[in-house]
Amino acid sequence: MIGVERARLAGVVLTTDTVEREISNRLALTIGDAGILADGDEPSPEQRELANPALLGAQSAAATVKRLGEITRVVGIGWGAIGLTFDIPHSARS
Repeated sequence: MIGVERARLAGVVLTTDTVEREISNRLALTIGDAGILADGDEPSPEQRELANPALLGAQSAAATVKRLGEITRVVGIGWGAIGLTFDIPHSARS
């Protein structure tokens, strides 16, 4: 059973590393663009109002994706009919 768990974890780590790398690159562009809109040369109040939530959302998503890349064990959360997802705080190294 230990071999199966190691293989499962290896698959999870490979997948989350790939997801982290691919999505982080795209989020970096979004964060940069939203930052320019929010803090650029004299943004209008409307631009700032639209850009700030986008910037905060992208930063939050980037933090979550970074945590995915830190998974060292598989701990799941059961959601009933929805299925099982990672319990990221308990699966990632501290």
